Amino acid sequence: ASAPNSAACSFDYGWNAAKDSFDNAVLAHQAANGLDPASAAQRAAAAKWWLDVEILNTWQTLEAVYGATSASKWNDIYALAGAVRALWDSGVTYVGIYSTEYQWNLITGGRAFTKDWFAGNPVWLAGFTAASAPAGCASPGFTGGKVVMTQYLSEGFDANYACGG
Repeated sequence: ASAPNSAACSFDYGWNAAKDSFDNAVLAHQAANGLDPASAAQRAAAAKWWLDVEILNTWQTLEAVYGATSASKWNDIYALAGAVRALWDSGVTYVGIYSTEYQWNLITGGRAFTKDWFAGNPVWLAGFTAASAPAGCASPGFTGGKVVMTQYLSEGFDANYACGG
């Protein structure tokens, strides 16, 4: 409370946002499948979860009042780290990061800031054409993590290419 614009508060923000999303998924599994809370939580935890890191979302780094300062980038990184941790704490084992290298770098400062913080998280890499999507699988990914899926436009809609192995 004494430092509301801090890395610690940003971590808490990300943790609480992801925990709320997980709790909503549990409620949805209960309602849609008639599951008890424990079974619904197991089902939600078994799903692949993706954190959406795009410039159309709200990030401190992109807010004019804060700007693309080192502190803002760290706050955004800590918000993402909090979200990953909340999902892990909820039993989720697969937490991926969806973005483009450009957006990731703009929001987090790229690997110069994040180092290997998210290298263990799978990457869903957007921004390809149908022809170039398979080649995107060879990229090291914007986090340093393995690219497991690429995205491209097909007939005006998003389409995905699953990377092998």
